[in-house]
Amino acid sequence: DFGSTEHVGRSNIEGHQTDYIPVLHTAVWNEERGYGFDKPAMQDDDQPWMGGQKLDRDGTRVRDHVFRFRVQPGQYDLVMSVVPFTDQREVIVTGVDSGPLTLTVRKKDPVQSLKIKVTGDEPAIGIQIKNDYGHFRWISCIEAHE
Repeated sequence: DFGSTEHVGRSNIEGHQTDYIPVLHTAVWNEERGYGFDKPAMQDDDQPWMGGQKLDRDGTRVRDHVFRFRVQPGQYDLVMSVVPFTDQREVIVTGVDSGPLTLTVRKKDPVQSLKIKVTGDEPAIGIQIKNDYGHFRWISCIEAHE
């Protein structure tokens, strides 16, 4: 959950409530922590006009920043709300088998869901809005059950 340490979102996975990890614009990649931006992002925003759920209205403003997070090798369901400022823009997902992946994301429908596979000794997934400003709102990466 990007942009705030308050009202952090929760997910319900097979009946188990889990808190998202709050991520602010100052969270730069840290090997020990295993996630962060390639450089400090621009700022954290709250946009109350975006709707009632804090999860969908707060975010971290970026411009060509890459957010990376470490995972274990395996198959995952990756779901994210990454919102470009323009009507649509490419979002690049790196660190996945058969990648990098290029997704066309629309501002009016920013939630993307995909199944990914990662391999390697210490894999890390990277996500970037290409050539645009935008907001990272939330990312969910859950081990896939076959």
